[in-house]
Amino acid sequence: MKKKSQTEIFGLVIIVIILIMGVVFLVGSRLNKKEQTDSGVSESKYSQNLLGSILSTDTQAGLSISDCIQDIVKTDNKCTDESFDSSFDYTRFEIEKILEKTLNKRKKEYTLLITKKSGENIKSAIDSSKEFLPIKNGNCNSLQEKEAPGIMFLPAHETLVIKLEVCK
Repeated sequence: MKKKSQTEIFGLVIIVIILIMGVVFLVGSRLNKKEQTDSGVSESKYSQNLLGSILSTDTQAGLSISDCIQDIVKTDNKCTDESFDSSFDYTRFEIEKILEKTLNKRKKEYTLLITKKSGENIKSAIDSSKEFLPIKNGNCNSLQEKEAPGIMFLPAHETLVIKLEVCK
C-alpha cells in the first residue's frame, strides 16, 4: 500500500511540474509576441512622428517649419534671416539641418517631398523658376523596402503634401 501511494504522489508531482512548465511557456511566448508588436508599431509610426516634429520645429526666424513651407508659395519672404534672401532657401536649409541630425546620423536613406495636392513640386512665390526638389539621402527609391511613410497636409493657396519616406 505504501509503495502505491508513493507512486501516486510521484505521478501528481510530475503532472504539476508539466502544468507549471506549460504556463511558463505560454506566458513567455505571449510577452515576447507583445514586445514584437510594440516595436513594430513604433517603427511604422517613426516617419510620421519625425515629420510631425520637423514641421512643428520653430526656426530662428520665429516661425515653424510648416509656416515657412506655406510662406514659400504665398509670399516667400517672411521666413528668412540675414544669410538667406527667401523662405525657399531658408526653409530648405533648416529641413536639411534637422534631417542631418536625425536620419543621417542614424545612417538612414530617405526622401522628403513637398508637393501640391496635384503632385506638382512647389515653387517660390517670388521666383517661379525655383522648384522645391526632393531632399534625399542615399538612393532611397521605389524599389527599396521602406518603413510606413510620414504624410502631412498643409493648407495654403492649394493644399500642400509633405511626404517622408525612410528606407529600411
